[in-house]
Order: sequence, then structure tokens, then C-alpha cells
Amino acid sequence: GGPGGGVGEARRGDPFVKATKQQNYRCRSAFKLLEIDDKFRILRPGLSVLDCGAAPGAWTGCRFACLGRK
Repeated sequence: GGPGGGVGEARRGDPFVKATKQQNYRCRSAFKLLEIDDKFRILRPGLSVLDCGAAPGAWTGCRFACLGRK
């Protein structure tokens, strides 16, 4: 951001912030998980997922969106 602007102002123009709201993810870091999964295929049905530091739980929410809740 500019003078007096904080992190929130700098992210206002960030396309991931807009996509986060459109796709109902909790925060923009969910897109990093999607990028990692596209490259390495780490999310597969039947695997357990542990989200350390789960506030706001973006990766857990992304996992549920990708694989469902089972």
C-alpha cells in the first residue's frame, strides 16, 4: 500500500483475494495448496490430512472442497 496503508490495502488488488471470496475459501493460501497438489498430487481419497496451525483452516477447507468430507 501507500502512505498509511497496511497489508490489507496492499492485498486489495490481489487477484487471489477476489478468487478466495468467489470460491468460498477461507484465505488465499488455499491456492498454494491447489498449486502444490496440481504439481505433486498429494491429495488423494483415503489419506488423512493434518492442518497444523488451522486458523483459519484454509487448507482443511480446500481439502474438503477437493475430496469431500469423508
